[in-house]
Amino acid sequence: MRPRLLIGHSLGGAAVLSVAPEIDGLAAVATIAAPFDPGHVTGLFESAIDDIRREGSAEVMIGGRPVVIGEALLDDICSVEQTKRIEALRTPLLLLHSPSDEIVDVYNAQAIYRAAHQPKSFIALDGADHLLTGPGQGAYAAGVIAAWAARYIDAPDDARAPHADLAPGRVLARPDGRTDFGTVLETHSHTWIADEPDSVAGGEDAGPNPFDLLLSALGACTSMTMGIYARRKGYALGDTRVDLTFRQIERDGDRITRIARTVDFDAALSADQRRSLLRIADRCPVHLALEGRFEISTAEA
Repeated sequence: MRPRLLIGHSLGGAAVLSVAPEIDGLAAVATIAAPFDPGHVTGLFESAIDDIRREGSAEVMIGGRPVVIGEALLDDICSVEQTKRIEALRTPLLLLHSPSDEIVDVYNAQAIYRAAHQPKSFIALDGADHLLTGPGQGAYAAGVIAAWAARYIDAPDDARAPHADLAPGRVLARPDGRTDFGTVLETHSHTWIADEPDSVAGGEDAGPNPFDLLLSALGACTSMTMGIYARRKGYALGDTRVDLTFRQIERDGDRITRIARTVDFDAALSADQRRSLLRIADRCPVHLALEGRFEISTAEA
């Protein structure tokens, strides 16, 4: 089906504003921290422009993250007539922007708002940074967009999450169809991605690898189990962390899986409290399962 909603963050927001007037059937557009003039972005890597022109591309730092900028992208963002594109937009528009954005000033949102036609809405992401890295900032923005877009996009009566029928305790894994190793994992109430790292041919590091997920299960269970015990005893775990590493070794012709688990306790915990917590860590259900006997059957559905 044709896209009904376009959402763009930062330069991606400028991109969706630029192409939206050309998309038939589009119902709504939302931007987050978008610049009014895409050429504004070049000010963030002005010192590298000569290198980009000379070498064809260069790695620059934007918002504390490395980004490779190519000459074609540089030409695109400097040549687009964004004001005319925004004025041509006849689709409901939602602008989200932080008044304290340190990368793209909030005045950009005001300029977009003035150029756009009604219906248009502005939401201030108070206290958020440009990349929405603070606790809950991304989830809040997503919730606002979802609630707003529901006025313009009618979901079918039978629309449900693809994992709604999965019983608790069941996990469904399927290829994501975009990368060689990317895998979508679904439970009754959650969806996440697994992948292989860039160091593996075909891997794009889009999510944790399978062994990372295994360690995550043990780490989460260890932390939860110690938390239950600590609350019962009145301990304050504070900044207690569980650190896990994994390796496989050959011993007498057998492959041995060795997981090293280290607990870095908060300094306020006493020696007796630490000993008790270490003892209870060995009783976490995932630990007991991993040390028990496994029987795995494989059959066609």
